[in-house]
Amino acid sequence: MSTKTVAEKIFLRQGKRVFFFNAPDNLGKLLGGIPEGVIATEDDTVDIVLAFIENYKQLEKHLIGLKDRLKPKGALWIAYHKGTSSIDTDINRDSIIEFAMKHQLKGVAMVSINDNWSALRLKIIH
Repeated sequence: MSTKTVAEKIFLRQGKRVFFFNAPDNLGKLLGGIPEGVIATEDDTVDIVLAFIENYKQLEKHLIGLKDRLKPKGALWIAYHKGTSSIDTDINRDSIIEFAMKHQLKGVAMVSINDNWSALRLKIIH
């Protein structure tokens, strides 16, 4: 069992510029804390986007805009409800990957956030 926090697993660390999209109120708890020196911003291009997407319609509406916030080597993490969660959803890892590929994004890693959320890391295909 890993002792790393979710924040560590998604590479949140000092000096990283991050955009949190649609984040739940308990974001800090979900991540195991937000490391000191992480720069949360809504203004500039960022190293990391962490987007909490609840359904396919949200994915379609926001994916391109979220991708556009990334620096060229940035990481876009799409957090989504697990199929085993008590929350109904119409997206999963495979549907996110399929839609992302149409927009030059490739799924490269997965992280379990908690019993309800997983996150899929997407990177820009150059």
